[in-house]
Amino acid sequence: MVYYRFPEPIRPNRIPPYFSRKYGRQPIMTLGDVQQRFIALLRKRVRNGELTERGLARMVGLSQPHMHNVLHGKRSFSVETTDEIMRRLRMDVLDFIEPGEWPEPRKRN
Repeated sequence: MVYYRFPEPIRPNRIPPYFSRKYGRQPIMTLGDVQQRFIALLRKRVRNGELTERGLARMVGLSQPHMHNVLHGKRSFSVETTDEIMRRLRMDVLDFIEPGEWPEPRKRN
């Protein structure tokens, strides 16, 4: 995966958009980007004390070591586990997209 380097500094915990050859220099967001943002948000909430690794693990039936490994980037969640955590925390995919990142509507050929 190749990332475009912006001249200005990128905020911490923000996944930089990458650009596709098919769409030129228009940013394209993938499910992987959404999942990385989701994990970054969970990591932030654990660091702030809103959640604990153990509490998150119990919430979805995982072991605490597995949750720790996911939050530290050594493992990943399945789609089902991600959906379950998002449902229990009342989150939506749109929570991970910032207002300035909405793409311009494309014209169909």
